Amino acid sequence: MKGTRPQWWAGSIGRPVATALKGGALLAALVSVSASSGNTGSMNEQPAMRPRDGSGLNAEPSLISENTALVAGRPGIIAITFALHGKWHLYWPGQNDTGMAPQGRLSASIDGAEAEGFEFGAWQWPSPKRYVLPGDILDYVYWSRVTLLVPVTPPESAIGRTVTFAADLEWLVCDEACVLEKKRVELSLPVVSEDDNAQLRPTAGKRHIDEARQTLPRPFAPLESMPTDTRPVVSASGDVVTIRFPGARELHFLPHADGVRISNALSGGKVEGDTIRIELDRADDPEKKNVKGVLQVLWRLHTVPTSYDIEWTPEQIASGRFFDSPADDRGGAQKSPGKPG
Repeated sequence: MKGTRPQWWAGSIGRPVATALKGGALLAALVSVSASSGNTGSMNEQPAMRPRDGSGLNAEPSLISENTALVAGRPGIIAITFALHGKWHLYWPGQNDTGMAPQGRLSASIDGAEAEGFEFGAWQWPSPKRYVLPGDILDYVYWSRVTLLVPVTPPESAIGRTVTFAADLEWLVCDEACVLEKKRVELSLPVVSEDDNAQLRPTAGKRHIDEARQTLPRPFAPLESMPTDTRPVVSASGDVVTIRFPGARELHFLPHADGVRISNALSGGKVEGDTIRIELDRADDPEKKNVKGVLQVLWRLHTVPTSYDIEWTPEQIASGRFFDSPADDRGGAQKSPGKPG
C-alpha cells in the first residue's frame, strides 16, 4: 500500500471510446492526456456526468470502523466503503479490459505526526461481478456499494491516544462515461488496552463491514468431512487447469491482475454445469507465474454464489498439489470450503 500513486486525469472518457481501448491501452490513454488534476476536458468532448446529490463524485468514499475504538495488540478492521450512484460501477483488481481498481495508501497519525508501530494488512476485496459489454469487453465490477477491509493492529505505545487514519484514494468509475475521481478520507479512533473495553461498541458502519465479510472469498482447501460427492476435484494438463465442483449448477473464474493471463476468460470464464477449464497464457507475461483469481460456485438450490480464493504456483500445478495454498508455507491457517447450508 506504500507504492507510488499515479497522477490520474480528472476528466471523463466516453464509454464507446473506453470499450475500444483494452487493458493497459486504456490506462495509457488516460494518463497520457493530462497529469493535471484540474483538467476537466474530455477526449470526445462528452461532459462528465455527475450525481444528483451535488457531491461532485459518482462514487463517494468514506472510512469506517467496526467498533468505536481499537484495541492495542489486537487486529481490528478499518474499511474503505464506496457508495455508488445510479448505474455507476467500480472495478475489482482483475484482468479487466477497460477499468482499474481503486488505489490508495492508508496511514495513521497522532497529533499531526506519523504514528509509529501500526501494522496494516493487505486490502481485502469482496467477490465482484463478471460484466460483459457489447464488443466482447470483459470487466469485473461492483455496483451500489463496495467495502474494502483493511486489518490494522495498533501498538501498545498508542494506548490512551487518539489516532487519525487517512487514505488518499483514486479510482475510475464508469457508466455511460468513465470518470477518474479522487478524494482524501479520514477517521479518528481512540486506542484502548485489552482490559479497557468500555469504549468498544459497534459503529453504524459495522453493517457494511459485516456485509463485505459475507462476500469475501474463502480459502480453497479440501474438507475431509465433506461428502465425497461434493468435494472439488482439480487436475492439469499442460496449460489447462480443470476444476470440477460436484453439485454446482454454474462456475465462474475471475482472474486477478497479479496472476498469469487467462486466455479463455471471456469464452470459458463462465460455464453452466460443475466443470470449468482455465486456459493459461504464460507467454503473455512470463513474470506472472501463479494462477490467481476467484472461483465462484453457484449451487443448484442457492441464488448467492460461494467464492473461493485461488492461487497456485507452477510447482503446485505440475505436482497436482492444488490444495497446498502458498499460505500454508507461511504457517497461515486456512478454513476449508463448504457447501452453504
